[in-house]
Amino acid sequence: MKGSDPFEATTHALQLVGGDVVIQPDERVLIKPNCVRPAAPETGVTTDGGVVDAVIEYLLGVGVRDIVIAEGGNPGTEKAFSLTGLKLSLIHISEPTRL
Repeated sequence: MKGSDPFEATTHALQLVGGDVVIQPDERVLIKPNCVRPAAPETGVTTDGGVVDAVIEYLLGVGVRDIVIAEGGNPGTEKAFSLTGLKLSLIHISEPTRL
C-alpha cells in the first residue's frame, strides 16, 4: 500500500484485510517494528512510527488490550526510535487510559 502518510496508508491496508485477520480481544499481540539501525523511515531500513500507531489503533479497535512492542536492540536502537517517531508511540500507548 503506497501513500505519503504512513499512518493513513497502514490504516487503509488494515481496513482492506480486516475481515481476513482474526484476533481475539483476549490475545496478546506482539508488534516487532524494524528500528534497530538509526536510519530515517524514508530509507526503507526502519519502520515509521505512524505504521506502528496505525496497527495499535487497529488492535485497540478490535478490542485487544495486551499489546507488546518488541525490538532486538543494539547501540543504535534508541536513536532509531527517535528518528522513526516510535518513541512517541511508546509513550502514547503507555498511558493508563489507553490500555
